[in-house]
Amino acid sequence: MGALEDLTAAVSSLSSRVGELAAEVAELRAKVAPSREVYTLHDLAELPESPSLKSLQNRRELQPNGGQADGFRGSQKAWYRATVEAWRRELAPRPDAPAATLKKAV
Repeated sequence: MGALEDLTAAVSSLSSRVGELAAEVAELRAKVAPSREVYTLHDLAELPESPSLKSLQNRRELQPNGGQADGFRGSQKAWYRATVEAWRRELAPRPDAPAATLKKAV
């Protein structure tokens, strides 16, 4: 019965660790998630996975919704949070995508 008790203890410790990791992931997602209601091109360029500001300004196909703004903030194009979240999912690295796609220049 010693081996069974060892396995049970290992499974319980792993399950508690998985719970801790899930909480950490949720916390990190909350930090990375968009916090504004409306985003301009300057705001979008600050996001970690977005192209540079110049690329966003010069190439409409890189902008959310193919360059079609949801509205304007002042005289600048602006997009709602839901549009930006969908755009970020499109930019997320895919396993089959080349490593150098849409990297922000440092």
